[in-house]
Amino acid sequence: MKKSYLLLALTFVLALVGCDPEEKQPDPQIALTSGTATESTLSFTITPKDAKQCAYVWVANGTEVPSAADILAKGTAVDASKESVQTISGLTDNTEYIIVAAV
Repeated sequence: MKKSYLLLALTFVLALVGCDPEEKQPDPQIALTSGTATESTLSFTITPKDAKQCAYVWVANGTEVPSAADILAKGTAVDASKESVQTISGLTDNTEYIIVAAV
């Protein structure tokens, strides 16, 4: 019986030592790389790093850019664990667009 209590106590101590609440996680990062553009489409590569969540939006130049919280809540979600190529379609010719991503 003593062995069981000792093992339980040792496990509890190891669990407390193993979790360092002060350990800082790396800040999430994101990179966007332009791809090809046609009259009505635009492709780009989105590369998140150390992110739990990732999303993007596009707006016409001169339009208000949404906050990061709004982008994550309402934007197009992508896999935050890997690089991916995205294509936006239905764009208007001769219009400048801004792509904004958040992690």
